[in-house]
Amino acid sequence: MSPDFVLIAFGAFTTLVLPGIQGQIVPNELPVKLQYLVKWDLERWRAPNEIEDNFPYYLSGFDFENRPIWIVEFGKWDIATLLNTGAGDDASEQALSKHIDQGVWRAYNSTGMRATKGKPVKEVICIVDMDGYDRRQINSAKAVAFIIKKMRTIHGALQFAHDTFVLNASVAAHSLLSVLRPILGRGVEKIHLFGTNPDKFKPVLLKHIPNDQIAEGFGGVAGFQPVKKYG
Repeated sequence: MSPDFVLIAFGAFTTLVLPGIQGQIVPNELPVKLQYLVKWDLERWRAPNEIEDNFPYYLSGFDFENRPIWIVEFGKWDIATLLNTGAGDDASEQALSKHIDQGVWRAYNSTGMRATKGKPVKEVICIVDMDGYDRRQINSAKAVAFIIKKMRTIHGALQFAHDTFVLNASVAAHSLLSVLRPILGRGVEKIHLFGTNPDKFKPVLLKHIPNDQIAEGFGGVAGFQPVKKYG
């Protein structure tokens, strides 16, 4: 039995069998634009290796309130190459889009992992690591268009993010966030933006997150291992 199946099954169990434990975000709480997530078989779908290997994210651990901490290594996401090379066909774009949907779905389901009847969990912590994001990405019309189109669909997920920390933001990353700001709407209020100086963001992260729940580069302990890696 795969770890992914266990995670999804546990979330479904807490929602449907133990309604007193409200850690799982139930389907009818999803924004209208995200209702399609419950109709797809995302817990069983497997992204092509090209997508899974090159567009990583992971469940890092849990904050002081048992909210799951999800890390998106967006700076490693070479969307420009995927969409601008010979492999950049509709199938590749659709697979990446579904890979993102699956990540959102996994984040929703993870809210039940440490919830209790007395302490429900309805939110996650998101850390977006922009290290490596450069002008080649922001100068790719196809890459930017894809991100804008996708964010118009999934930006509603921000309502379930207690906080979103954007780290290692370069000039190119700032440019992208400026483009996305109108789409994010009020969700931008939950975003904490930091540049490339770890002395600035590490103390802030550690006010919210135990140091054994995040990687050393974010202020965590040496030898840290995440709960589950995807890609």
